[in-house]
Amino acid sequence: MMSSALRRHAAISALLFALLASVYLLTYSGYPESGDSLQLYDALTSALTYGDLRLDQSAWQFMPPAHSLDTSDPLPLNRVITEPMQIIASAPLYWTARALPEIGLVHAVWLLNVLVCAANGVVLFWYALALGHSERAGVAAALALGLATALWPYSRSYFREPLLALCLLLAALCLERLRVARFRSVRYAVLAALLLLAALLTKASAALAFPALLLVALPAPRRLNGRTVALAALALLGVGLAFVLLAEAGFGFSLRYDLLARLEGLDTRYTLTALAVWMLSPGGSLWGTSPVVLLAIPGFVLALRAGQRRYPLFVLALVVSFAFGYALLNGGFWFGGLSWPPRFLVPLLPFLLLLTLPVWERLLRRPLSVWWIPVGLLLAYSVFIQLSGATLDWARYGRSLPSEAGGLLDWLPGMFDPAWFRWAILPGMWAQGLFDTAWQLNGLAWMTAGFAVLAAANAAALTLLLRGKPARRAGLMTLALLAALALWTFIGLRTLFHADERFRAYDETLFAMLPMLEGQTSADDLILLDGPDFAPFFMNYDKRNSGGRIVALPFQPGEQPSPEQPPQVESSNPNDLVEFNTRPLLAHLSNVNERLWLLVHGGPDLWYSRRPLERYMSASSYPVQTLATGPITRLVEFATDQAPSPSAFFNADLPTDLVFGGSVAVQGVHLPDGTAVHAGAVLPVSLQWRAEAAVEPNYTAALFLRGADGSPVAQSDAQPGWGFAPTSAWVPGQTVWDHRGLRLPAGTLPGNYQLWVKLYDFGPDGAARDLPVTAGTALDGVIGVLPVTIRVE
Repeated sequence: MMSSALRRHAAISALLFALLASVYLLTYSGYPESGDSLQLYDALTSALTYGDLRLDQSAWQFMPPAHSLDTSDPLPLNRVITEPMQIIASAPLYWTARALPEIGLVHAVWLLNVLVCAANGVVLFWYALALGHSERAGVAAALALGLATALWPYSRSYFREPLLALCLLLAALCLERLRVARFRSVRYAVLAALLLLAALLTKASAALAFPALLLVALPAPRRLNGRTVALAALALLGVGLAFVLLAEAGFGFSLRYDLLARLEGLDTRYTLTALAVWMLSPGGSLWGTSPVVLLAIPGFVLALRAGQRRYPLFVLALVVSFAFGYALLNGGFWFGGLSWPPRFLVPLLPFLLLLTLPVWERLLRRPLSVWWIPVGLLLAYSVFIQLSGATLDWARYGRSLPSEAGGLLDWLPGMFDPAWFRWAILPGMWAQGLFDTAWQLNGLAWMTAGFAVLAAANAAALTLLLRGKPARRAGLMTLALLAALALWTFIGLRTLFHADERFRAYDETLFAMLPMLEGQTSADDLILLDGPDFAPFFMNYDKRNSGGRIVALPFQPGEQPSPEQPPQVESSNPNDLVEFNTRPLLAHLSNVNERLWLLVHGGPDLWYSRRPLERYMSASSYPVQTLATGPITRLVEFATDQAPSPSAFFNADLPTDLVFGGSVAVQGVHLPDGTAVHAGAVLPVSLQWRAEAAVEPNYTAALFLRGADGSPVAQSDAQPGWGFAPTSAWVPGQTVWDHRGLRLPAGTLPGNYQLWVKLYDFGPDGAARDLPVTAGTALDGVIGVLPVTIRVE
C-alpha cells in the first residue's frame, strides 16, 4: 500500500506537472524553430520509417555539396550524425500520431519538450524532498525552474538540452539515493548507470558533468577512502565505455565525438567570448536570461553556513565544467545557432535552482519578510523574459537588429547593451499581434483560453493541497485535471491538424495527392519535391504505409516565386536554371534509379511559373506521365534514360522524311534502349523536330505505340519538350528535341509494333484541328508513321 505521505507527494507531483504543462501548452509552437530542430526531426522520421538518418524532407536546406557527393551511395543525402536518445524519446509520440487520425506528426513530436520540461520541475521537487527540504520549498523551486528560467522558452523547441537536463537531474537524484543507502541499493545503482548512459546518448557532452557528479556520489569525507573513490571512478568509466561501445556498434554518432580529433583541431579563438557571454553578460548569460538563478548566490552562502558543502561545490564544479568544456570544444559554434541563450548551459538550470532551496525555506517561513519585495521583483522580471522567449519568433530578433549586426544572433552588443536585449526588442511585437504560438497563428485563441483556465485550476488545486487538503480527497481532483489537460490537448491537436497554415492544412490538392502517391509509387521510388514549399506538408501529414520516399530539393534560381518577383536567373539553357548542387545529385539519382517522380508546385495554368526542375528533367530524361490533383499540384513520372542534350551536336539514330504542314519536319528518331522492350516497361523515344518557317499555333504532338493492326497500346500527348518548347517559339532552321516515355501495359503481347505521330491544335470552338502530313508515310493524311519497328519481348 502507498503511504499517505507518498500519496500526497504523488498528488503534488501530478498537479505540478499538469500546471507546468498547461503553461507550456499556452505557448506551444508545434513547428521547427531552427535548422537544428528541423534536421533532428528529419532524422527521426528517416530512422523510424527507413532505418537510416538521411536528411530527405529537409534536403532543401542541407544539400550535399557537389564536390563531396558520395557516388557509392544510392541516395547520397547528408546524414545526421547524432546521439539517438532524442529519437528514442520521440518515437512513442510519432507512432501515436501515425496511428491516430487527424493528428499531425510534427504537432505530436513537438509535445516532447512540453512533457520533458514539466518533468524537470517534478524531478526537482523530489530532489528537494530527498535533500530534506519542505514540500513548499520544493514546489517553489520547481515553479521557479519551470516558469522563471529559459526552460520555458525551450519547451516550445525540439532542442535536446531539456532532455539532457532531465537525464542528468534524475541520475544525480539516483546517485544521491545510492549514497544515502551506503551503496547497498542495486536498484539505484542500475538506475544511475542507465540514466548516465541515457544522458550520454542524448548529448555526448553529458560527460562534462561526470567529474561533478562524483561529488554527489562520494560518501562524506570521514567515510571517504581510496577504495570508494576508485570504485566510483570505475563506475563512471564503465558508463563511458558502454557509451563508446554503443557508438561503435552502429548508432552512427561516434564520428561526431572523436575527442582526439576535436582536441587536435581545437579552436580557442572564441573561448573567452563564449565565457564572457555565458557568465558575465546581462543579455546572454545564465543569470541574465534567467535572473531567478541569482537566488543561488544567497542559497550557496546559506548552505555553506549550514555546513552543507556537498551541493554548493557540486553545482560550482558542474557550472565550471560545462562552461569551460563547451567554450573549448565548440569553437566558433559557441552560441548554438537560432536559439535562446545560453543554449548549451540550459542543462545547468535545474541544479542552480537546487541551490535556491535554502532561500525558499527562509522566505516561506517568513511570509511577511521584506525580502519578498526584491525576490518578487526578480521573479516578475525573470518571468517576463521567459514570456518574451516563449511567445515570439526568435528569428525576428536578428531581423530587428541594426545593419552593423549583420542579422547575427550572437552580436555582442545584443548581450551587453540593454537597448538590444532580446526582451527589450521582441515584446514590441506583442502590440502587432505577432505571437508565435500555434494557437494564435491559426486563429485558435479559444485554445489559449482553455489552457489558461487549466493552468489556473491546477494552481488552485496545488495550493489547496499544500495548505493541508487530504491527499486521498485530492486524488480524484488530480486525476480529473490530468484527464482534462489530456483531452484539451487532443482537441487542440485535432483542430490544428485542419487549421495550421504553416503546414498547408488548407491545400486539399496535397491531401488528395497522398493516396495517389501510395497507389502509383513503389517503396523503391524517390519522389522529388521541386522546392521547399510542399516540404512542411509532408513532414506533418505524410502517414502513408507504402509508396516512395520524399526528397525535398532547394528553391531553384530559375523559378519565379510570384508575379512581382522575377527569377534570379533567366536563360534558354535548362542547366543554368537549376541550383548548382542539385544537378549532380539528379544525375546520380538518374544513374541508380530506373525512374524518378517529381512533385511540381506549378503548371502551365500558372502563367508566371517557370518550373525549372521539370524543364531540366524533361530535357535530360524522359517524362512518362503527369498525374494532377489540381492546376499547380502535379506529379510527373520520368524514365531516367539519358536523353540527347539540346546543346550537343547529336543527330537521331533513325532519320525520317516525315513533314507536317509543308514546313514542320521530324528529322529523326532516337531510341536510347533500342527497339526491343518488355511488357510493363517504358519505351523512351526522342523525336528531333525542325521547322523551316515560323509556326504560329502551339501544336500538341501525339506519339502513339500501335499494334500491327493499329490497335492502341500506349500514347503520349504534350507540346514538344513537355511543353517547354512550344512550336510558336521555334526558330526556323533549328532542331528541337522532344523526349517522351511510353509505358507499355503489363499485359502487352509479344510481337512487332509501330510508332505513329501527329500534330494538332484547338480551334476557337475547342475542336481539335490536325496538321496534315505533307511528306512521308501517312495514315488518313494526318498521322505520320515513323520508320521503326518496336519489338515487345
